[in-house]
Amino acid sequence: MSESIGTLKEMSYHRQLKYRLMPDPQFHEQRVGKYIADIRCGREIIEIQTCGFYKLKEKLAYFLSEGYRVTVAYPVETVKWLLWVDPESGEVTRRKSPKKGSASDLLREMYGIRELLGHPGLSFLMVTAQTEETRLLNGRGKEQKKGAKRLERVPVKFLEETRYNRPEDFLSLVPRDLPEAFTVKDYIACAHLPKRNPRAGHDAVCVIEALGLAERAGNRGRAFLYRRTSMPAATAGGS
Repeated sequence: MSESIGTLKEMSYHRQLKYRLMPDPQFHEQRVGKYIADIRCGREIIEIQTCGFYKLKEKLAYFLSEGYRVTVAYPVETVKWLLWVDPESGEVTRRKSPKKGSASDLLREMYGIRELLGHPGLSFLMVTAQTEETRLLNGRGKEQKKGAKRLERVPVKFLEETRYNRPEDFLSLVPRDLPEAFTVKDYIACAHLPKRNPRAGHDAVCVIEALGLAERAGNRGRAFLYRRTSMPAATAGGS
């Protein structure tokens, strides 16, 4: 069992995506000042971040201040399979997770670096994938799944890549039926986000505002009201 766990750890999601985006390892893990870039080729840098963009803020600010063109690559799991491993017998059961990522997750993650969004040297790359996540059945509850230890998450298949170079490119992530004037509550409903997590809607709307795709337009009751700026109907997409 310990050998299989070690093998899994060598197959990190981050590592496989890095080789997909740059097959030549000589460009991996390059020092730039006091930081290490995931990928650097000339004046181009790619940073891979599966979550927590705020962790990249100082690093990205430095790269951009030094004149590098920086792409943040963000993987989104559109299909995820869970592999549950019995730590005693080694038996593995496999089932499809009801949870899956969506393109709108990118907006929420960008909240952590919203102050950098207007920089012309910063772009984003979303990579969709099917993944497998292996967990130990060592958690709480009758099924021992609550709080269970995650061993590794690996991509089974990479699907599509979508690049976002300009603010208007993010129009495809704005819900199609979002009204011209809207509140965070409206956004949550149109983006089909869980009502129990209003923070996700707040963060996404703040990013839409930071990108210049909406602006503050007063209040509706106790809620801030936003108004969509010029968004050509031909380019607007779904959530």
